Order: sequence, then structure tokens, then C-alpha cells
Amino acid sequence: MDVSGSGATVTNNNITANGNTYIYGIILTGDDFIIRANDITSFGVYYANGIDIEGPATGVVEDNNIDVESESSVYGIYSGMNGQDVSASYSGNNISGSAYNIFGMSVGDVNANVSNSFIDLTGNYTTGLAYRGTLLFLNNNNIVLTSSEVGNESIWEGFGVEAVGVKVIKGTGYLTNNTIATQGKGVSLTTNETSAYIDENFINVVANDDKDAYAIYAVDASSVIAVMNTIDYQGATKGVGKNKAVYLKNLTGAILTENTFNLDLVSAAVPWEEVPAGSGNWVSSPVSEGIVVEDSNGAIFGENVVNATFGDVVGSYDTIYVVDVKGSDDVHIISNDIKAKGNTYIYGIID
Repeated sequence: MDVSGSGATVTNNNITANGNTYIYGIILTGDDFIIRANDITSFGVYYANGIDIEGPATGVVEDNNIDVESESSVYGIYSGMNGQDVSASYSGNNISGSAYNIFGMSVGDVNANVSNSFIDLTGNYTTGLAYRGTLLFLNNNNIVLTSSEVGNESIWEGFGVEAVGVKVIKGTGYLTNNTIATQGKGVSLTTNETSAYIDENFINVVANDDKDAYAIYAVDASSVIAVMNTIDYQGATKGVGKNKAVYLKNLTGAILTENTFNLDLVSAAVPWEEVPAGSGNWVSSPVSEGIVVEDSNGAIFGENVVNATFGDVVGSYDTIYVVDVKGSDDVHIISNDIKAKGNTYIYGIID
């Protein structure tokens, strides 16, 4: 279904689309649109898309059931990615699907408000919601992903092909009262044009064997403020995959307060390297840690509850660093409750 023009209303339809290379359930452009209460099924051999919104456009997408499947790539909702402005509200949508590379929502809207929706995806690499724009509100959503992280097919994707619950590469994101369960990364924030307020979410990350995994991953972002979240994290490195429940690197502003961290970590050998060679300056590169703050001056870690234990042991002189601060000046670690159980070596805070 291809719709263009202002004031379009697409409601209460049953849409089943079957295709080969590319298949779309709905393609729409125009202001003041409404896409409501539709059942959309889109099956393709190579690529399948449920709803594609092309700018310029403004409108509402609500109470739709969207199921997308293909062997290669699928998108439940794909919006604002053609370089023209889109501003839209997405509420009460149920998005499901399976593919090698699957996105629940790929959003480039100038302003996007996503609420009260359920995203349930299965694939080799799954992304719940990816965003680049100006302002994202993500409230009261459930994102459940099952990702094997197996395979290296060549697929072009501007956001990258990985396992991640919510990914923001440009803009300010307000993430509140969401449940995010995934492998890989729970919340990913990158580039200096990105900032995020992460409040009262439940983030559950269970790593795949020997794969990189993070509950919150923020690298080269402007700022991250995380308050009153519950983070359950289970690592599974065998010595190669990087497992860090929270990894903050090169941030202008970083605040973690009143969060609860339940960490099931691997107690792993810590590689050391002399940098530069012959200097006597030995630098550690842990593969398994709890909360890491690196190259982020002025970071605040306060009034958090951290419960850490080990679920597996890998290598000699196995070690866990529960809170690791490195290369960061004027960091404030205040009034935290940290309980940690290790195997051979365990450190509550290392600086």
C-alpha cells in the first residue's frame, strides 16, 4: 500500500504482503497522517518492511500489529531515513519478526515519541530500536530480543549490524520505564552528538558465549545520566569477548545514581601489556568487569547498590574489578553499597 498526501488515514486493515527481493506493507508520506489498528504481515525472501514513512511527514502510528520475516533483513517500522523531516508519535504497537538482521524500529525522525509498545524479535542480529535525529522519547515499552550473534553476512546498514536493545547515534534520548532484555548491548550511545537520560528502566543482558556484552555502553557520547534503573547482567566470556555491565568512555558528563546492579560476572585472567615496550609501564586490559568509567572527567557514581558475584572462572589468577575507574580526573564515588564475591582476586573499587 503506497499512500502520499496530507491527511491520510489508514485504519483497521488486514494487510498481508509477500515478496521476493523487497516487500513493503505500507509506504506513506505526507503531513497529519494516521496509521491505526492495522494487522500488517510482511514476508520477503531478502527484505521485508512493515511500515515505511518517508519524509516530509508528520503523524501518528498507533495500535498496530506488525509481523515481518525474511531470510536476510527486516524492519517493523522504518521512518525518516530518506533525508526529509519526519515527526511522529508511535504508541501501542506490537512488533514481531525474525530474520538474519532485524530491526523493530529504525527511526531518523527529527522528533519521535515511542510509548506503550511491545517489540519481540528473533534473529542472528537483532536491534529493538535505533535512532538518529534530534529528540527521542522512549517510555513504557517492552523490548525482548533473542540474538545468536552468529554469522558474518555482508549487509549494508547505516546503524550497523549487531545485537542491541536501544541504540542512539545522534540526538537526545529520554528513556523512562522501559524493559529491555537482550544479548549484546542493552543501551548503546555513541558519537559526541548524543546524550541520554536513562531513568527507572529494567535492563537485562545475558551475554552469548564469548561475545561482547554490555548493559549500558556509552563511548564518545556527550553525556549520560542514569538514575534509579535496575540492571541485571550475566557475563559469559571465555577470555575473548569483552563483558562489562556498564562501560562509559570519553564522556563529557557521566552520572550514575540510585541504580541497582545485579551482576553475575566471569572471574577471568587479566591481560597486561607494557606500554610502550621497555617503559616499565604495565597496563591492564580486563575482559570481565562490573562498572567501568574511562577517560571521563568529573563522573559521579553515587548512592548505587551493587551486588556482584562470579558465575564462571576463566584463566589463571582470575580477577573481578567491580568498579573500575581509569584515566578520569575528579571522579566522585559517594554513598554506594557494594557487595562482591569473587574467586581468586576480587576488587570492590579500583582507580
